[in-house]
Amino acid sequence: MSNKKGGFGKFIGGLALGAGIGILLAPDKGENTRKVIDKIFDSYKIKEQAYNPALSVLKLSKAYSQNRLENACELALEKYRVPRYHHLNALLSHNQDVKYIEDKNKKFDKPQKNMGYLRGAEYYGGKKNDWSRDY
Repeated sequence: MSNKKGGFGKFIGGLALGAGIGILLAPDKGENTRKVIDKIFDSYKIKEQAYNPALSVLKLSKAYSQNRLENACELALEKYRVPRYHHLNALLSHNQDVKYIEDKNKKFDKPQKNMGYLRGAEYYGGKKNDWSRDY
């Protein structure tokens, strides 16, 4: 009977170790995805409770590409303290990750032509660089 006493604990420990190593050493996951997984694990007191949420995040790469999941994780890390599956799923389903990357890569080298109601000193009766006159 004493041999069966620690068998279940060893099984759970082995399961936890295997899942942790599998997640950390997954070669095809990106840096931001790993950060999200780490934040999920850090948010639980009992690490075994974090397995299903972490695996559900990783399964998003089957429905969407790994590149999109990586971009969504980058965006979620900026928006949320602890990103979860429902955050990432919403970002991916509404293509916010694609818009985020487009905006990130967009360069604003040229001034915008449509500047709205921008009025200079001439409009108010002054001249350019008229800031030094005495009142």
